[in-house]
Amino acid sequence: MLPTYADDVSVVSIHGAHGVLARRSFSPGEMILQLKGELRSQPDRYTIQLDDDLHIASDATGPGGRPSWRYINHACEPNTYVRGRELLAAHAVLSGDELTFNYNTTEYDMASPFNCHCGSPQCAGQICGFRHLADAEKQRLRPLLAPHLLRRLDRT
Repeated sequence: MLPTYADDVSVVSIHGAHGVLARRSFSPGEMILQLKGELRSQPDRYTIQLDDDLHIASDATGPGGRPSWRYINHACEPNTYVRGRELLAAHAVLSGDELTFNYNTTEYDMASPFNCHCGSPQCAGQICGFRHLADAEKQRLRPLLAPHLLRRLDRT
């Protein structure tokens, strides 16, 4: 049985995998979720990188089960982005929309690279992390980049 949430999102089965749907509409820049979890120095498949050596883990279980953000899928043209420990709307998100973020905007080097099949004209194909992107793609993603990746970009 999939976890469901009484707040503003639901975890559901989408095309045979888990995904997260908005249960209400969000305006651009509006916070959708707080990223809660254990902080770690090492990444894994289910962490989100918050700083150079800081990752938030989603595998801790409590009364509510795993946090819903664990199930947010990648998209090369996402409708959300991560700032600190918040997931924000990149543009208007409608009730019923699947929430996605671009993993290359938080992860310098993916712990578990994968092939993307999002179908976007901007699809990166192999998702390996920010470090592996061409300079033009790094610049295209600038508005969505987490602060630790912006610092890296500005040093080059």
